[in-house]
Amino acid sequence: MNSSKAAKENCAALAFHKSLIGLSQLNALERVAGQGGFMYGARGIYTYYVVYHLFCSCMLITPPEIVNIKFEEPEEVTDEQIDSPSEAPAQWDKGRDYEADWATKILHKQIKKFCKEVRKIDRQNWEAIAPYLVPLYKYFVDDTNSEEQCIPAMYEKLCYIRDRIIYRPSDVITTSGRNVQTSAQMGKEVRSLPGSARLYQIIGEIYSKILSCMEQERKTGEYGPCMQMLDEMWRGRVEENINDLCELGHKKRRLQILGQREGEDRYSYQTYVSHMLEIESIDFIRIYRKEYWLPLEKQYQESWKTWRGAH
Repeated sequence: MNSSKAAKENCAALAFHKSLIGLSQLNALERVAGQGGFMYGARGIYTYYVVYHLFCSCMLITPPEIVNIKFEEPEEVTDEQIDSPSEAPAQWDKGRDYEADWATKILHKQIKKFCKEVRKIDRQNWEAIAPYLVPLYKYFVDDTNSEEQCIPAMYEKLCYIRDRIIYRPSDVITTSGRNVQTSAQMGKEVRSLPGSARLYQIIGEIYSKILSCMEQERKTGEYGPCMQMLDEMWRGRVEENINDLCELGHKKRRLQILGQREGEDRYSYQTYVSHMLEIESIDFIRIYRKEYWLPLEKQYQESWKTWRGAH
């Protein structure tokens, strides 16, 4: 198999996990907000985070005959570059490039361009070739009635809201001499976005279509992009030194239970768990793993179980 192709689909798998990680953060904020705080700014940021990574994942597995996307290839990186202990400004700046993959190289403007392209093309063959694009288009791209009222999470609207949260207010003087602080309607716009429960339904719908695409690839005997992506999602693991993780505040015994022993003080974790151990408690991981990840993984396992039973 072409290693570049495999790497691209592995990045698609990780991007899908990142969408779910963002969703877990959004849901946690909603729970805190329900106890007396709005926190709509942070919730708006995480809503964008969820959808951005969902687009990256789907774009990386979209066949070129539907939309020919020009991705920027990540640069080759040495072990010394990726593991440098330097804390000099130049190293922090270069670290962004050293750590880039196919997904993180996708810019916001590329997703906007992708949206423009798919609005113009014939969508009749999507269900057969790339069925996951159907719900992606429906919930985040469709501009049929946008002059009157756009869909709640249209990608361009999400980008606008994200910018307003981070960079606004600004002070604008119109040609009539009117002085405007650009905060108006911001609260209304953020509140119009779908919450975590609705976003998980949408993610589940897209995921089901990726599963159906994998099943079609399986029938033809092709180890295609969807199969590669889903294999990496649920079988990919990262090996860690458990003592390093303990320094983050985790209890060794709990880390051992969560992971799979690979050697002396070496444990492996599913890719998304490895990342979340850096930023969240094990209690947080267990709650959202059960709520968001395990139902999706179960669908994947059941798909393979059904296929093996028939063969």
